[in-house]
Amino acid sequence: MNWIKVVFSEQRTVFVDDQPLGGTNEVLMLGESGTYTFHLGEPQNYQPAAITRQVSATTTRSKTRATRNP
Repeated sequence: MNWIKVVFSEQRTVFVDDQPLGGTNEVLMLGESGTYTFHLGEPQNYQPAAITRQVSATTTRSKTRATRNP
């Protein structure tokens, strides 16, 4: 298992490869290691529009973190 956290100033749905996974500012569980694309859906009032990251060998304490700016 792998873990991510997407940080944003408000509560939004986190989409991973265009599928909803959970909420911003929460630790979310991903399946296998790999390259994933993250975005926050509509309205697109954040930059960048999407972030692509390699995710591997993470734990709930050493998760992959993506910060979004409004």
